[in-house]
Amino acid sequence: MAADRLIALSGIAVNVSKVMGDYYLAGLWLTDIKASLAWEPRGPGCGWLPDHYRAPSWSWASVEGPIKYTDDTIWDRSADVEGPVNATSRCVAPRFIPQISIRDFEMNASGKEKTGQVTSGSLTLRGSILGAELEISAVEEGMDEIGVVYTFTCHGSGRLPVLAVENFSPDVPLVENRTLLVPTDSAIVLIQRSRLRPRQARPAVRGLVWILILGVIEEGVTVFLVLTPCVWPSYSDFQIFERLGVGRGRCTTPTLARSVGRTITII
Repeated sequence: MAADRLIALSGIAVNVSKVMGDYYLAGLWLTDIKASLAWEPRGPGCGWLPDHYRAPSWSWASVEGPIKYTDDTIWDRSADVEGPVNATSRCVAPRFIPQISIRDFEMNASGKEKTGQVTSGSLTLRGSILGAELEISAVEEGMDEIGVVYTFTCHGSGRLPVLAVENFSPDVPLVENRTLLVPTDSAIVLIQRSRLRPRQARPAVRGLVWILILGVIEEGVTVFLVLTPCVWPSYSDFQIFERLGVGRGRCTTPTLARSVGRTITII
């Protein structure tokens, strides 16, 4: 069963962890975590959420359906990871240059081994964050998900466009969520995960997302995660996020280098 995928891999993960001296985080290895975050649904289309919680949103195990990696995110095991753990990770230069640093992680499981059924998990990292508006076209019942259009408007310092998005792969069908901020009671529209299945009808939506720059591939191609805040004290102080998907784009102005460097937690 799909729900048992982490449990099925647990025994292998325990043995590999002992041999390699590595940390196994809900299907991803810490030494490869920077590149491994670039997984995406193996289309066409996207995956869908399981009936019950299975893994944090940054793990491929959090969604149903097949996933894939690309040849652009191949890593060896030889560079320092920042934070309280003594683990390493570096890409095979020059194909992928990481733009994030891992600061901490937490993994909780229902059993003795943390390689099995996960009850909660988080990944704390530091990287460049860009605010963006995401507009998603409507989906008619039975429509192929590959036909959905995702339009990003990304800005950096001075409201200058900094990233031209070339493609985006959502993990699951996305919807909008209008919520009130505390203590201002001002409304904000966010894009978030939904429990809809692929090909299910849904209206066109538009809302705010946050882009985390994962790394840069040769010739200026940027690999990024799209995130949504899930816990916040105020609009200007989002700290805890969920993953929405992964994409690629190209820098259109040097202001990308001046994007906001922040430490955030993804759950």
